[in-house]
Amino acid sequence: NRFRVKEGRGAAFEKRWAERKSRLGMLDGFRFFCMLRLTGEWDGEAPNYISCTVWEEEAQFDAWKKGDAFKEAHGGGTIGGVASMVLATMQNTKGKPKVA
Repeated sequence: NRFRVKEGRGAAFEKRWAERKSRLGMLDGFRFFCMLRLTGEWDGEAPNYISCTVWEEEAQFDAWKKGDAFKEAHGGGTIGGVASMVLATMQNTKGKPKVA
């Protein structure tokens, strides 16, 4: 995903990602997750953060996207989880993330 994190909100954005619960490491085929941050000048419009996961096979990535672990990572499907995700998005980013 590509994110446009608001000026001055990078630390809060990174903290949220670092502290979030994740089952990725327990899933078949998962290799690693990374968060990339733009360094240097930023025009305020292009993405300044990119997150990505690496999987052994595309079928395993597709299975994650259809499973409970994906739902949990994206608000959990509960009203509180979705509300928390929406609030953090409004505070930290310019619009919702875009698929890379």
